[in-house]
Amino acid sequence: MNAPKEIRTYCPRCNKHTVHTVSLYKDGRRRALAKGERAHERERRGYGGQKYPMLRRKAKTTKKQTLKLKCKDCGYTIHREGIRLKKLTIQ
Repeated sequence: MNAPKEIRTYCPRCNKHTVHTVSLYKDGRRRALAKGERAHERERRGYGGQKYPMLRRKAKTTKKQTLKLKCKDCGYTIHREGIRLKKLTIQ
C-alpha cells in the first residue's frame, strides 16, 4: 500500500488540523532489566518449561503497520494504528 509523505490531520497540541509528516513506527530494543522481562525470565528458569505455550506454526502472514505522524508546526508526534499490510511504502 502507498502512503503519502505528508498528511493534513488533527494535532491535539495545536488543537487544529495541521500538516504532518508520515513515517513508519519501529519499536525500540527490549530492555532486559524491565520488570516484565525479569519476571518472564524467572518463570522460564529451572524445570517446568515455558510460561505459556510456544506457537510452533506462524499464525499471521502480515503485521499491523503503525504510522508515526509528526506535526510540522509544533513537532508533536502521534501514532495512528495501522491496518494489516504486507508492505507499506511512503511516497
